[in-house]
Amino acid sequence: MGYPEFLVAFAAGSSCLKNVCCSTSSIANSTVPGTPRGISIPVQLAAKSSTECKKTEAERNAEQEKDGATRCNTSHVTSNKQPRITYVIDCGSGHSRCFAFDQSTDGGVVCVKDLTRDLTYPPAEVGDGILVKALQAGPEGIKGWVTELRRLTAGAVRIVVAATAGVRQALQKGDITKKDLAALEQALKGTAVFRLLTGAEEARAEYTAVKHCALVDRIAPPKGFEAGAAVQLLSAGGMSAQLGVGTFSCSIDVNSFEGTRIVREGGTGKDGKSAGLAQWDAQVTALVASALKKNGVPSGGFKGMFVCIEIAADVFEWAFGVSKGGWVSRDTFLATVDTYVAAMGKKLSTESGSLPIKQRYPCFKLSYALYIRRYVEHALQPGSFMIALGKPGDDCKRCWTMAPTWTLGVYLQSRS
Repeated sequence: MGYPEFLVAFAAGSSCLKNVCCSTSSIANSTVPGTPRGISIPVQLAAKSSTECKKTEAERNAEQEKDGATRCNTSHVTSNKQPRITYVIDCGSGHSRCFAFDQSTDGGVVCVKDLTRDLTYPPAEVGDGILVKALQAGPEGIKGWVTELRRLTAGAVRIVVAATAGVRQALQKGDITKKDLAALEQALKGTAVFRLLTGAEEARAEYTAVKHCALVDRIAPPKGFEAGAAVQLLSAGGMSAQLGVGTFSCSIDVNSFEGTRIVREGGTGKDGKSAGLAQWDAQVTALVASALKKNGVPSGGFKGMFVCIEIAADVFEWAFGVSKGGWVSRDTFLATVDTYVAAMGKKLSTESGSLPIKQRYPCFKLSYALYIRRYVEHALQPGSFMIALGKPGDDCKRCWTMAPTWTLGVYLQSRS
């Protein structure tokens, strides 16, 4: 499947633009394995003066040929250009979020932050926008959810409502039915397309986004890897974890909400340690190992350079204190997470007896840290490297220009 020419908008404080978009120059023969011919890779992201913004296409092309740098292109933000917003709705296990994407006249991709927002609405009993809870509430729940969706996405040229692991598992457990989904599709008719992504489709969408964003932000390989070597994907969410390596991609089911409950309600044992922590560690270790094997991951995992996103990136930040923005070895990551878990676990030792631990947030962080630790241990071979960048606008050493999410991947795939 071919990729479109990619472009990223970012706030640069330019005197001539509110949002700056940098045009790209095509590379006829990409050096990145698996990257199609003719893909456009931005090689410089910088705000330009108003004089430069007024240069002709020929002048800009001449400058590109001279120094290889990308130049300012204002075509998609001129006042007479009507936005052509495509919304991809992330119907997650903990929220429903409307991601707004636009494209420039020269094929660029823009995530419109001002239009990206959570889908929330009263009453609370229908889940504050969580799709599964809206479906469980019956016709009124569906009607309320769709009505709010239409309000938030008014004026869009296309809307894709996409559900992932939370809805997949609710369907498998019988919490919702195919009839519920059919009712949703009927309510969305004429407004949006509904897609229930399989695990493999979710993984491929995330991997598409990661490869795109890695090219945009020029993530160079760690020492010991070939220049231009392809990045791999390591992702985890509330109900599933994704892996992408070359042409291989898979998704495994992991209920991290259950992990938080186990850690919290397990209390502490006679040794002062969290009994729930030990229980969840044993459970998630067996679950991850079994699920990866079932999905075709070779024994010992894959070796490569993995870009961590979603909860995997969060654990990276918790363990190291900041989003490092640089590569660390798989073994360094495991050792650092072990230190973090031990320190956090020690804080819970002040709790006594078998009563639930009072503070939920440390239990949440511990359950996720253990989950990602075991996931990395079984999915990545020694000699692998990992990197996590901060979210756009975060105060960190290095941030993404645009966050690599499966919603971005779905949008990019829809343009191919």
